[in-house]
Amino acid sequence: MWIRKAQAGDARAFQRLVELHAPVIWGVVHRTAPRGIAPEDLFQETVIRFWKGLPSFQGDSKLSTWLYSVAYRVCLDHIEKVDRRGEQDSLEARREAGTADPEDEFTGGSRIVSRIEARDAVEKALEALDPEWRAMVTFHYWQGLGIEEIAEITGRPANTVKVYLHRARAKLREVLEAGNWPEEA
Repeated sequence: MWIRKAQAGDARAFQRLVELHAPVIWGVVHRTAPRGIAPEDLFQETVIRFWKGLPSFQGDSKLSTWLYSVAYRVCLDHIEKVDRRGEQDSLEARREAGTADPEDEFTGGSRIVSRIEARDAVEKALEALDPEWRAMVTFHYWQGLGIEEIAEITGRPANTVKVYLHRARAKLREVLEAGNWPEEA
């Protein structure tokens, strides 16, 4: 119902679809946003592409799967731009940006620093991956999507997705082990 109304140009129906599917969009862009690009910007661009592409949505797949695909393409486009320009934020700048939010008042400072370093290590290791592998890892491990759904989103055969995930895990392990990162996350 909401989809048909939004496809007919009903802005309120589209707003409702965005509200319903915001967690799907946010989950993808938050985990795959390249450094230097705010996830909020990628979220907005995904919503714009969603609006522009909605009239062509045929319903062959679930709307959420289609939205994953839209967000995936937006993120890949920006990852490729960042990779071409070589933009990177320094680890120190990210620490100063306030990534240290203690979970409770009893968390010690060294434990916070250790968690930040572990999170930074994983994010840095993810950046070492090919952008497509990075997106697949995000879909599978952070979004909980299965191989078939990732295949549908990315347009890759399921066996290719399995191979890419296997290679991505091996590369992540290699990068993390070589970096001598903290083990506590």
